[in-house]
Amino acid sequence: MRLLLLVFTFMTVLVMMERARDPALYMWMGFENQGAQNDTTASTDEPLDTRLRPQRVAQAMDGQLLVAQPPTIDFELSGTSDQDLVSKILLDAWAKHLALLSERDKWVFYRVLKHYRDGSPLSQDDIASWSSVLAQVDVAWDAYAREASAAVNGPESAMSAEEKSDWNELLEQITTDWQQTVKPPLESVFHKEPLTAEGRAAVQRVQAQLDAVALSRVEDDKVFLPQESDAWFRLLDELATRDQTDLEASAVASPSYTGLFRQTDTYRGKLVTIKGTVKRCDYVHAPTNMFGIPGYYLIWVRPANGPKSPIAVYSLEIPTDFPQSNRDDPNGYLNEEVQFTGFFFKRYAYRAKDGINTVPQLLAKAPRWEKRQDEFFTPRTASFGAYFDFIPRGWLVATLSIFAGTVAVIIAWVAYRRSNWRNEATARAENYAQAQVQSLEDAKDSIPVVNLKDELNELAKRT
Repeated sequence: MRLLLLVFTFMTVLVMMERARDPALYMWMGFENQGAQNDTTASTDEPLDTRLRPQRVAQAMDGQLLVAQPPTIDFELSGTSDQDLVSKILLDAWAKHLALLSERDKWVFYRVLKHYRDGSPLSQDDIASWSSVLAQVDVAWDAYAREASAAVNGPESAMSAEEKSDWNELLEQITTDWQQTVKPPLESVFHKEPLTAEGRAAVQRVQAQLDAVALSRVEDDKVFLPQESDAWFRLLDELATRDQTDLEASAVASPSYTGLFRQTDTYRGKLVTIKGTVKRCDYVHAPTNMFGIPGYYLIWVRPANGPKSPIAVYSLEIPTDFPQSNRDDPNGYLNEEVQFTGFFFKRYAYRAKDGINTVPQLLAKAPRWEKRQDEFFTPRTASFGAYFDFIPRGWLVATLSIFAGTVAVIIAWVAYRRSNWRNEATARAENYAQAQVQSLEDAKDSIPVVNLKDELNELAKRT
């Protein structure tokens, strides 16, 4: 019995030790602002409400959004520098050009740019299709220039002569740039010629413009939309082809959860670093895509020094021994501390138990993770203490303390009772021995003293 109590007490202490490692465990004691003091990126704003308002829920989950047409990029002409104006015109033009291409032709375009970017080989089908795709883009550029020129110089134009001259100069610059700077290196696929430094810079500029167009179609507080797939898989391909160390060195910030949640336009498409605790990890198969990415791991991370609201991380890889959740056990939580560096994508809407919630969405290559050394007490699918996550931390500490105290009192009481039993048994034995000695002393006085000589003489007389 004593051994069982000792083992039970030992396991209770282990649970309490593991829970004590979590700094957030002590926030109920008044340390909730400690993270903000130590982390310059932590926010001191009011607690975040990540749930969508009722009037926006229908918009977020409306199936009609899944077939929405990609928006064009609007821009103001007044008060804009020539360089900014050229950039906006190029983005508007590329958005319209991509909308004219079929999905298959657009994928060919992206794979050709990838070929120039990292040397990935092109299939024979892509090479055979490229001439048709490039011809479509060339026609689209000519049509765009004609329509823009007609709008500037037409009878309904309200521009002054000076404004028309400036616009015609910009349109001529853009058309010449396409014909003389961008188009020739794209045609080098047919000749299998290496790109010059100028040609490589032109192709990289086109890729950057297409990336900006793709990111402009991403919408916060919505489910994943088909119009966002170009940006989604383009960022995943960038992660797949770059080294983890390079990605971490290129990160622009380590934002707080509040900053990431509220400043989506600032961080969208940027490399950021987050730290936290993994609660679930499930593999997800990717839909057919332009880069042949088979899938990724959906990892729910509770941010360090942040609220309980999670961050949804889609990671291309995980370490060999990294635990995964059991799909048949929705409460099989993990408890692994990690660091992710990845591209922030959007504030994503998903269906939760309490309604439609929104979370920051991150695309990453792989986590930084150190395997626990106490594997005997930390099962692969969940840490021992993680099973108590459903209990509020304050109540958990109080309950475990009371329980441990109760067990200690029981053990002390049992030990005390056993000690009293020994003392009573010893006392009874001593009393019994003393009683026996005393009875012998008393009996000694009642035994008659016999004189053997007198007894023999008496016997002789009788005979």
